[in-house]
Amino acid sequence: HDPPRRIIHEVLLGISKEDGTAVPNYSSSQRTIQRKRKKKEMPLPRPKSFDEIHIPDELRVTNGGNRFLLYDNESSTNRMIILSSDDDLDRLSNSEFWHADGTFK
Repeated sequence: HDPPRRIIHEVLLGISKEDGTAVPNYSSSQRTIQRKRKKKEMPLPRPKSFDEIHIPDELRVTNGGNRFLLYDNESSTNRMIILSSDDDLDRLSNSEFWHADGTFK
């Protein structure tokens, strides 16, 4: 079960620009896919462990094509995933204070 983002991306790649203008916006398309799945009881797969998480290539970048997945040591026993846009890293580097949550181990 591909995520809605992948389905929408593949559909948009396969149509002309003219036809693309008739496609509903991303949020509407995503809700439609989710409603259809719910109606057919097709839940998205839920990883049972951190090791089962696979981040597809199209989710490793922003909608603008810029990097978003900064780090993933998927081969490590203590897996760590770091996600951020370059714009957000710039904001952090220019911030005097950072606030962090120690919930995640």
